[in-house]
Amino acid sequence: MRVYNPIKQGYDQDPNGVFVRAYISELANVPDALIREPWRWAGADGLLERTYPSPILNNAIAAKEVREALYLGRKGAGHRETAQLGVDL
Repeated sequence: MRVYNPIKQGYDQDPNGVFVRAYISELANVPDALIREPWRWAGADGLLERTYPSPILNNAIAAKEVREALYLGRKGAGHRETAQLGVDL
């Protein structure tokens, strides 16, 4: 079971924020180190609050909840049999 972390993927796949800046002009001036987490940028001086939305969820909490739900689903009745059939649910 994998639950991908979009912030970590950003660090891994777009370390300088080239892709992000190409498609999200509001983040053009965010330093490279914070491009994946612009809400942490102290230098924004309210700029981001006016031009870019705050996160709508806490990634760590959401990932934990998803992992728990996936684990419960795997422990549910009929999961093993369904998985062996290769049926998408």
